[in-house]
Amino acid sequence: MKAKMRIARAASFLLVAVLLAAGGALAQQNATSGKEQKEDAAGFKEFLGYLKANQNKLTIGDGGGPSTLSALLLMAATGTRLTLVQYKGTAQAMNDLIAGHIDLLSNAATIAAPHIRAGKVKAIGVTGRSRVSTLPDVPTMEEQGLSGFEMVVFQALYAPKGLPKPVHERLVAALQGALADPQLVAYFQKVGAQIATREQATPAALQALLKSEMDKWGPMLKRAGVTAK
Repeated sequence: MKAKMRIARAASFLLVAVLLAAGGALAQQNATSGKEQKEDAAGFKEFLGYLKANQNKLTIGDGGGPSTLSALLLMAATGTRLTLVQYKGTAQAMNDLIAGHIDLLSNAATIAAPHIRAGKVKAIGVTGRSRVSTLPDVPTMEEQGLSGFEMVVFQALYAPKGLPKPVHERLVAALQGALADPQLVAYFQKVGAQIATREQATPAALQALLKSEMDKWGPMLKRAGVTAK
């Protein structure tokens, strides 16, 4: 796959803190999921068998960003090579999944959940390390046997370079206070996201997260031929 991803380098900004994390959901179009496939470990094994046996024919939507990474991770974790169908965004990709034009798509759980609950597409698994509140009965990919499978979108706050240190410190403290608001925490839990803890909402924690994410995804993107734009 040859593709480009728009990347803003973290070194261009002043790090403030991690805000929240949200997992995705891998979904399959109903026409190829099969009514016999169950929502359990046996059903997931059937899916993996189907994936490997039909990898030359199956397509997976690529709406950029997280959906690209999820697709690459799925292929790496299962030893398959699927056909990536590129879109300008995941909205059209989801429409095509519902219509049966593509076979698979990984999308934000907050977006995929209504379509899964309505039976328009079939959930395969959640891409984070923990289940999401909007899809409590859908197990994670790791729970179902893909050890180490994790694709989570993190949101963080950055500031312009050169911001005075006292202002930066006040900004971090104010953000930590806001993230501790019970109503805010409850809202994001309701929509399937996890608010950062006080320990996570620091410049140092954000720096460590960025490094770990770049170490994880950098080699995979390089192997896939994905370059920065």
